[in-house]
Amino acid sequence: MHALRLRSRPCSIRPQCRNLQTASTSTPSSTIPKDISSQITYDVLLKTKNLNAFISAVPIRPALTEGIEISSPSGKLNVPFCGVGTNLLKRPTCSNAVSAALKLGVRRVDSSPDFENERDVREGIRRSGVDRNDIFLSSKLSGSSMNSEFKAYDDVCKSMEKLGTNYLDLLVISTPASNTILRYSSMKTYKFRVIAWKALERLVEEKKVKAIGVSNYSPQHISELLEYCVVRPSVNMIEFHPLCRGLVKETTSYTRQHGIAVMGFGSLARGSSDLLQNPVLLELAKKYEKTPAQIALRWSIDRKVPFLFKSSDIEHLDRNTSILDWKLDAADVELMNHIELDRRYFPNTRYVGWA
Repeated sequence: MHALRLRSRPCSIRPQCRNLQTASTSTPSSTIPKDISSQITYDVLLKTKNLNAFISAVPIRPALTEGIEISSPSGKLNVPFCGVGTNLLKRPTCSNAVSAALKLGVRRVDSSPDFENERDVREGIRRSGVDRNDIFLSSKLSGSSMNSEFKAYDDVCKSMEKLGTNYLDLLVISTPASNTILRYSSMKTYKFRVIAWKALERLVEEKKVKAIGVSNYSPQHISELLEYCVVRPSVNMIEFHPLCRGLVKETTSYTRQHGIAVMGFGSLARGSSDLLQNPVLLELAKKYEKTPAQIALRWSIDRKVPFLFKSSDIEHLDRNTSILDWKLDAADVELMNHIELDRRYFPNTRYVGWA
């Protein structure tokens, strides 16, 4: 297929939006003070559950940069294991959650135009005091943008403007077949996937995006993509937690066989009791003196899959970022690999396995 020759849209960003780091009053120090009084203050702020007070008073924690390495046209990129998701969060909850997570050391933020909160994400980054260039910022191409290369390109530029950035670290196609295009034949949905990918390749060529990938792609979708792509996908982002088996397991294996990294979302199964009250996780939580959520997230790390979590509760954010200094025994990882459930909690994951 011949890519359309399109007039470039400049992706203009107002000068004050290019760097999201605040130039305001006091800049937080890079580590948490070690003295007892400061630790008491930190613990008290955790208990208050007042995100505004926490963000204003607590210094920035050391960055949680441990992660996986992915290949991209820009070279090797580090994707931190810990990432904050923003789906369903609206202002000021969204900006507060993003800012607090960054204060706690998280250096990866996931966004999407479908979440309708990109300006809130931008405000959360600004308030945190963490420099934009120190954050792995990802976004998605909406399914409603896939039927035109110009529209796909233009919509990504609009997203970047709302986020207040002139580049993205990662951009993925959110789904192989959205409700917008499912009314068409399978041949036409294939055509839309090709159109969308060409738009992503153009954004890479113009250095507006460092790495590109897909989300919810099945082995069949990956196979066809590798036939028409010029720039290979860096990642496939899928629902990934201990209750995912079957096609998700097959997709993980197939994706990695082709040198494409797997990234996860829905890592806590939307807080479902199926996961957080599962007897296996409860037993391991007791063994390691952790919460079931921490056990689930650590399992993702031990499977080498970066994960996303979201919360507007400070204590939950604190616990969910305190998982890099310990690990599960190999036998316990294997035990979780074989939990006798196979459930998915996100609508788009129904496309994994579709034509």
